[in-house]
Amino acid sequence: MLGLGNIVIKDNDASFNLASVAGLQVWYDFNTASGAIDDWPNGNISNSNSYYNSNYDLTVTDGNYRPVATAAASSTMGKVSLRFDGSDDHLVSDNEFVSADACVLSMAIRLTGDLTDSSPDGAISGDTAGLNRFHIYNQNTLQLRFNGTSSGNNAFTINLNNTDNGTVAYQMVNTDIEVIVLRKDASNNIYVYNKNGDFVGYLAADANTDKGFGFLTMGGQLGGSPINNAFAGFIGEFAIHNGDPGEATCKQMAKHLYEKWRAS
Repeated sequence: MLGLGNIVIKDNDASFNLASVAGLQVWYDFNTASGAIDDWPNGNISNSNSYYNSNYDLTVTDGNYRPVATAAASSTMGKVSLRFDGSDDHLVSDNEFVSADACVLSMAIRLTGDLTDSSPDGAISGDTAGLNRFHIYNQNTLQLRFNGTSSGNNAFTINLNNTDNGTVAYQMVNTDIEVIVLRKDASNNIYVYNKNGDFVGYLAADANTDKGFGFLTMGGQLGGSPINNAFAGFIGEFAIHNGDPGEATCKQMAKHLYEKWRAS
């Protein structure tokens, strides 16, 4: 029998989505969104509800800060996605979700900000203190912090444009969508895969990688006016899985998200 890593995944393959991978906990797929978004449920409820937990539905803290559903032709993504304006648009989970130590974070996005500066785009964050974060620092760099429900771990960066940390040197662009699949294994090593399924980043386990990830906010980090490190761009899909499904599955997840979200 072929394992998941041997399956050729296509966008029109109805047998596969992120729920096909065990351990799915939070999942936001915005391709059916319309207008300015006040709230969004956790889970694609047209599929199995076994992972669905309304404790992690998304909402806005102020009606003035709503991301807007944007047609594919306007975003250069292949489907409707949410536009975050890089100023104050954001969504907040009803409760902070904290992953297991071993976990996978995956997203399909398009960046629109300046990728040459050092101002972080806070795609995903945890609490107001910034103890958990998944920030895109420039076209080469992710800034991450894993503290779960506690503190003590420092932020760290993973450079994608360096074959010492992966098998392919990679730079993100703002002319095409990007897919980031971040895998944290049971030993707390961290691996990053891009839209082609390439292994592009790595950090060996250390004292700052020994906790799960706390997710609370999409589009920035709470605590500013109203947020810090606002995300400029489009988000199509974001998910967190508990557990480590392995490299082959994570590469297939990345390729699936690109085929699903890329403009034809």
